[in-house]
Amino acid sequence: MRQFGTTLTGNSQLNKLSTHVTVGTLLELGAFGLVIVAIATLLGAIPIISLKPKRILISE
Repeated sequence: MRQFGTTLTGNSQLNKLSTHVTVGTLLELGAFGLVIVAIATLLGAIPIISLKPKRILISE
């Protein structure tokens, strides 16, 4: 059977993994999260907003 992906052979090892996170990246991630929260909140509020206030108070 054939294996897919990369495999380490012999003495080949990953010694170092460098990642970079900037303030701009964190701000983008935070903004993306806030947009998701806002959309979810608005979608959940649509049924309530579409009702009339008197109907909300009278409903059981």
